[in-house]
Amino acid sequence: MCVWIFDIALASVLNAGRFDVGWYTGRIYGLLATSFVLLVLLYENSMLYAALLETHASERKKAAELERLTGIDSLTGIANRRAFDKALDQEWRRTVRHGTPLSLLLIDVDCFKRFNDTYGHIEGDHCLQAIAVVLATNARRAGEVVARFGGEEFAAVLPHADESKAYTLAERMCQAVRDLKIPHENSVAAPHVTISVGVASAARVIASAVGEASRSNGSEQDLRSGARRLIETADRALYAAKETGRDRAVSADRAQDEAKRSAA
Repeated sequence: MCVWIFDIALASVLNAGRFDVGWYTGRIYGLLATSFVLLVLLYENSMLYAALLETHASERKKAAELERLTGIDSLTGIANRRAFDKALDQEWRRTVRHGTPLSLLLIDVDCFKRFNDTYGHIEGDHCLQAIAVVLATNARRAGEVVARFGGEEFAAVLPHADESKAYTLAERMCQAVRDLKIPHENSVAAPHVTISVGVASAARVIASAVGEASRSNGSEQDLRSGARRLIETADRALYAAKETGRDRAVSADRAQDEAKRSAA
């Protein structure tokens, strides 16, 4: 509007005739004025696009941070059950697809209810936090995920690890928790806090799932259910560790062999 007003004023005052100085001055002014307005509009449009890109990047960053936070256990700071389920599903699919090793550890803090009853829930929270740090520190290989499974239970997804390597890691975790030397006078396993670990490998679970899939012609569904079976296998091994005295790691294969010998 300002450009248009100045253009009218210039034409009224200086433009006395066609092709005179005022006429050329008005045409040149009009060209420069409209070019200036165009450049300003282009600049403002560019600034708006830049602000839009910045806002989009900020929203993506916030979404990524929110996604990360939804996968973190608020007490221990490690992965929660949701993140564990997602990691196990991804690694199970990769194992089925490529035949790579996969193992699972289920970890339980021995006599933790007695610990809470003796020392209080605040100390119980500190105990879980210390154990979570130790477990996460020992599982550092790429793809390994240590998560809080629920209550005083933890779990570790170990891709590219067979049962032997997983068992070695489980024993190392047991020793690391012993080295914390957190007093636990009412434990039946030791005078300090200990853990029991159940170790399971995907190899036998996959073989069983493949066999059932071939018989039922439902390979995809049966193979996907193998992740749940892997958890059940590790849980049985954890139960065997508790039954044999706690403060130890027991693999599913060893537990099965001992059960067969006991039956015989």
